[in-house]
This record gives sequence, structure tokens and C-alpha cells, in this order.
Amino acid sequence: MNKRAFMLQTTFRKRVLLLFTALLLAATAMQAQTYFTVDGLRYYVNAGNNTATVYAENSSISGDITIPSTVMNGDVTYTVTGIGEFAFTYCSGLTSVTIADGVTSIAERAFGDCSSLTSITIPESVTNTGGAVFYMCSSLVSVTIPDGVTSIGNWFFWGCSSLASVTIPESVTSIGSEAFYGCSGLTSVIIPENVTSIGNEAFLSCRGLTSVTIPESVRSIGRRAFGGCTGLTGITVASGNPSYSSEAGVLFDKNKATILQYPEGKADNRYVIPGSVTSIGESAFFYCNVLTSVTIPEGVKNIGENAFYGCSGLTSVTIPDGVTSIDEYAFDRCTGLTSVTISESVTSIGDYAFESCTGLQSFEVKWAEPLAVSPAVFDDIDLNMIELIVPAGTKDKYQRASVWRDFREINSTSTLGAPAANTLRAYAGGGMLHVSGLTPGERFYVYDMQGRQIYADRAANGAQTLSLPSPGLYIVTAGRQSIKVSYRIAR
Repeated sequence: MNKRAFMLQTTFRKRVLLLFTALLLAATAMQAQTYFTVDGLRYYVNAGNNTATVYAENSSISGDITIPSTVMNGDVTYTVTGIGEFAFTYCSGLTSVTIADGVTSIAERAFGDCSSLTSITIPESVTNTGGAVFYMCSSLVSVTIPDGVTSIGNWFFWGCSSLASVTIPESVTSIGSEAFYGCSGLTSVIIPENVTSIGNEAFLSCRGLTSVTIPESVRSIGRRAFGGCTGLTGITVASGNPSYSSEAGVLFDKNKATILQYPEGKADNRYVIPGSVTSIGESAFFYCNVLTSVTIPEGVKNIGENAFYGCSGLTSVTIPDGVTSIDEYAFDRCTGLTSVTISESVTSIGDYAFESCTGLQSFEVKWAEPLAVSPAVFDDIDLNMIELIVPAGTKDKYQRASVWRDFREINSTSTLGAPAANTLRAYAGGGMLHVSGLTPGERFYVYDMQGRQIYADRAANGAQTLSLPSPGLYIVTAGRQSIKVSYRIAR
């Protein structure tokens, strides 16, 4: 199971447990309250006054409903002030809700999993809302949050995939973690001038979002706040913001010392990190698979966790002198990566840093003494398929060192000398690619001109024939040899 699937499964289990616990606590609390039922809605009387909190009688309630401002029970009139926790959860037939003026609070997950809910009218009297209020309301199209609400809680619109429009009032000061997670229909959002914090993964997987503007007021942006936004082409930060800045649509800290997020939807396939940067932040290039080349400046000291996770378009990486640490999962699932060069300044490489980099052909290091690393650094990679290149005079040390000795072959830079003759031969004809000139059992790869690997195998007898998917130009590589092949259909 890969990391992303494990994280999602773990998160789901935690949420199920939290939901079960919350439902149990809510049910226990309600049992002690006086209640009455009117028109399919159950009202729990709040102690000490003639106010009530409303819930659905059961999950079979459907169609359009109105939550009134007052309700009669016998000869007593009660003011409806709140919608309770999980009040309408799993009311899958509910399509529209109108909340009367006077209601002041909507509790946690009040409308969670109302999968048919398309519209809701929230009055200006509502000032207090909980988390996950519209969790998994997958049919909800638009919502206007009333002025007076100060926080959009965690998971507020989680999984509202049809949400195309949301109005956030100036009164809001915080947007919680995963508040808009998976709102793939959202194409634009205006973050008000008074927002000071945006939580972790607040807009994760909002694939329709194309641009974001961060106002001056924002002081805190959580990890992967705009991750998975595959349509996002730029992040703009107001010039007066004291904590953050932007350049060419890329998010940085104020002094541009840390690169925080490169938008996944940027069309450029090459990027040169500015020379001012000293740290590549956590998940900075998370799943930016359009990128084929990133140049890391010599001033960088640290490459953060998940920094280049899933950048499948990257073909080579050079870690420059000055970098001291490469954190966990930094290049995990960079499946197009064929070569890596690491400078001697690196003193630590986190577990899974190069996990599932299945296209790797060569790995060059500059340490005079082999760096101690965990086998997990190269998890899900067959090291026996990769060449290790080490400094002159150190080959014996690496052949004895744990992990490094597992590479296919270890070559010293001193043995390279003049370039070896290119014995690799390849030509295309009749829809087939014919490769020869290889050492028996040698690993070779075929790429298209976009850097996508389309074939990888060993040449059992030093030659191989395979079919090509379509006409075009292809690159065949083996070890340090490469050759370009053109496949055309005769007219």
C-alpha cells in the first residue's frame, strides 16, 4: 500500500471512530432532555428557557423543508435557536433547506452526508457554525455564509464536489483544515481581507480552482493548503502581506527564503528555483508531474518532506553542494527519474526519500565515506537494476557498505576516462523498435519526447524487439548510452 492510500485509509478510520463517538455522546446527552415532535422535526428543549434545538425525527425525512424561527408545543411557544450536532446526518432524500431568521447556530456535521441536498438558505442571524457542517453534501451547488460567522471550521465543505460558488463574508478570520477538501467544482474563491489563517489541506483537490489571491491579513498557511489543485496556475500574494510573497505564481515566505508551493497547474515544464531560497518546503512541488526539470540553487540547505512527491515528469536531479538534509518522501514516486547526483554536503537522507523511483538507472554520490542510510530510503526499488557512481578510490568502501553494496554495479568516477564508444543501436520499422548492441542482461529504457517512460526491460541476448505505440520520436537509453529513434509511417 502506498503512502497516499495508507494516509487516506487511516484518516477515514479516524473519522469513522470520531463520528461514532460523537453520535454516541450526542445521543446520550439528548436522552436527558425534554423533546417534542412537530411535522417530522424533533425539538429538544434547552434548559432554563423557552428555546429549542432542532433535529430530524429520523433519516427518512426528504424533499424541501423549512426550519422555523418558533414552534408551538401545547400552549407554549419555543424559539428555535440552533440546529444540533448531526441533526440531519444521512438524510439522503433531503433536497432543500430554508432556515428561518432567528436561528443562531448550526452545530457540527448538522447536514453531513445529505447527498441530495442542492441548496440551503442561511439567515444573517446565524453567527456560530461547527465543523463538517456540509460534509459530503455532494449535490450542494452554492452557499452564502452569513456575515457574522467568524470561522469556517475543519471539513466544513469536505467532499462537496458539485459546489461551484461560495460566498465567504468579511467577518471570517479563519478557514479550517480540509474545509474545502475535494470541492472539485469550485473554480474561484475570494479569501476575505480579514482571514488570518488557512488550515492544512484547506483546498486540497479543488481541481477546478485556477487562481488564488492571498490577502495582506493572512499570517498562517498550512501544509498542502492548495495541494491537488491540478488546474491551479498561479498563487498571488498581496504585496503588503508581512508573512508571504509570490513570484511568477509561486508561493514563498516573505523573504523568499522558503519555497512553499509550486502550483500543479502551471504549464511550464522547467523551473529554476530563485537563488534566495535556502529551504524547499514540505510538499512544495507535491504531484507537479508536468515538470521535467527543476534547478536547485547552491544556497539551499534543506529539501523538505514530500517536497517533490509524485513529480513523475522529472528525469534527473542534481542535489547541489550546500544541501545538508533530504527529508522523508522527498522524491517519492518520481517514477520518471533516471539519474540522481548528490553532493558531499548531504549528511542525512530520510526514509522513503527515493521510494518507488522505478525508472532510476544511475545514482551518483560524492562522499569519501559512504553515508549511513536506511534501506527504506530506496523502498520499492530494485537496486540491482541501478548503477552507483562513487568518488575515485572509494569503490571498495561502497562495496562493503550496507545498502550501497546492493546496487547493480559500483563504478568509480576515476574509471570513466574518455567517453566509451556508444555501442547502443536502435531503429524503427513496421511499428517495431529494434534495439541491439547491449550487454546480455543489460537494462534499457524507452522514453517518448515528453520524458514519459514507455518501456523498461533487460535485453536477455543483448538485443530486443518491441512494438511502438504510435509514430514519433523516441529516446532509448542503457547505462550512459542513449540514442534517438524516429518512427514514421510511410506514405
